Amino acid sequence: MPGYYMKHDKEFLSTADTSKFNKNILDLNFFQECHYLYKIIEKSPKNSIILDIGAYNGDTSLYISKLLKKQGRMDIKIICFEPNKEHCSIIMNEKNKYGLNIDIYNNIISDDTKRLYMKKNEGPGTMYDTCYKSSVYYDSITIDSLNLEIDVEGHEPQVIMGSIQTLSDCKYLYVELWNDEHFRERHSKKMEGSHNRRVLKSINSIDTNFLPIQKIEKNIIFENFGKK
Repeated sequence: MPGYYMKHDKEFLSTADTSKFNKNILDLNFFQECHYLYKIIEKSPKNSIILDIGAYNGDTSLYISKLLKKQGRMDIKIICFEPNKEHCSIIMNEKNKYGLNIDIYNNIISDDTKRLYMKKNEGPGTMYDTCYKSSVYYDSITIDSLNLEIDVEGHEPQVIMGSIQTLSDCKYLYVELWNDEHFRERHSKKMEGSHNRRVLKSINSIDTNFLPIQKIEKNIIFENFGKK
């Protein structure tokens, strides 16, 4: 479904509180998107922690961490969560090479401890869920179980529901939020109802002060207006 990410989902617009939302969708390439996020992150309070859930090979986190180091913000730590060991090794090698403030967890994140199966290997778009029953699988953990922003290919509500305690102390969430049509197209299992409504409900379960402020292609930034 080409171009889906440059359209607003009707369920999102009818369900979300859009009082702070810029409805002009930003069309950015990868490096422009990373720099946009960096400009938000560099203003974070001292010793802030950034969670990259579904870090892939660290492309986003490594780019931002290098900029933070260049600007003297080594106090900001980025924690990467990635189930693929080879991808974790790539992140670790770059972290050590450039002396970056990054931690790597070789884990897959969900709302509970359970087995998640790979649909098929699609690089940064690889999907995991309980319904696929493939030969590649990982046992999940929750963020809150570790006492510690989200790109998990349709698994966003489960990740958020397993992170309520941690995310309640966050200022921003950056979530890949597909249109409902695209979600149904990508997933092999049929799920009733709206994916957008499920994501928004899970975010509201953290704090109703989390409001969407900007859509960047298929991703949406939420800001916690109750947290300074």
